Amino acid sequence: MFYRFIPCLLAVLISQSAVAQYENYLGLGGAYVEYDDGRSGSVDMGAAVLNLGLDYNEKVTLETRFGASLTRRNFESSTIAADGTVDARRDLDYLVGVYVKFSPFEYFVSPYVIGGYSVARTSLSYLDVHEKTKDDSGSLGVGVDLCRGAYCGTLEAIRYINERERVLDAFSVSFVYRY
Repeated sequence: MFYRFIPCLLAVLISQSAVAQYENYLGLGGAYVEYDDGRSGSVDMGAAVLNLGLDYNEKVTLETRFGASLTRRNFESSTIAADGTVDARRDLDYLVGVYVKFSPFEYFVSPYVIGGYSVARTSLSYLDVHEKTKDDSGSLGVGVDLCRGAYCGTLEAIRYINERERVLDAFSVSFVYRY
């Protein structure tokens, strides 16, 4: 039900932005991602994230993100096989989402709250088994923008996926160029 609401909200906001003053921006960052599927244990990975944004007004920003693993994380898991530990590999194949970012301040340091909808696919490989899991859910996070003119740095903590036993959290640092 939630996945039908986001496109409608974005269509309304974007259609209203024709009369509002706005800026576009492009960002690139790195993220420390922690994935826990409740079965094979928590796994941390590095990821690259590309942000495309549109400032709707001074306080509201619409953003789309694309991300993928930078690293392939090998780990030992005793929960996969009952007879002992097994070498396994977890990858974040992709992460995509749409978000609304709210920042009540326009200063050099601007804290914000971000919420939206994310879809992520992960892969788990062990022995001769290759599993792919696709999850989607609402996302919620907090961050701070450090801006000077057209350039910004961003620090953020966000929970992208919170579905059943699966959780995907990220702590990221990004560089943003506004145009």
